[in-house]
Amino acid sequence: MEVKRIVTGKLRENCYVLVSDEQAVIIDPGADFELINSGLAGAIPGLILLTHGHYDHIGAVKALVAEYAAAEVCVSALDVELLEAPEKNMSLWGDQLVSDIRADVLLHDGDLLNFSGSIIKVIGTPGHTRGSVCFGVEGILFSGDTLFKGAVGRTDLYGGDSASLSKSLEKLRQLDVNTIVYPGHGFRTTIGAELS
Repeated sequence: MEVKRIVTGKLRENCYVLVSDEQAVIIDPGADFELINSGLAGAIPGLILLTHGHYDHIGAVKALVAEYAAAEVCVSALDVELLEAPEKNMSLWGDQLVSDIRADVLLHDGDLLNFSGSIIKVIGTPGHTRGSVCFGVEGILFSGDTLFKGAVGRTDLYGGDSASLSKSLEKLRQLDVNTIVYPGHGFRTTIGAELS
């Protein structure tokens, strides 16, 4: 499985494209459809996974769905409201208005998704938003805005809660220390470097 990091939008959000056997998964397509589309390099996305519903992580979803109608948009059941409302996904204050995104699959903690023979595990990590999740696959964690290199997610936006984030970080602390963390902004790190 190949992991491509594509930095998108004015907030420098990390979109990740996973490619295996000409199939792809896109995680957090925040903006810049053309850039993400070129990163697919001909691979066909079957899943668009959202770690949470803030506009800088979902801004290119509509364009991708228009191009790849079979791709399923997957988000926590608790963050669906953010896909629909600009005042909740913060796009009213951003550089692009984002609303009315459809969710095809509602995710819950512990769900397992199949990607070209690899299993992607959904890990519920509320705190940054009510429905924040991480995705774990093959020793890698895509942490969205829950955990960064040298920092954790903010909790002062709609749906944020510091007590929930603390519990989520405790959950992540149980992962192998060598787990590679690909965050929603900034550079990769490891669980051991951040939570040991």
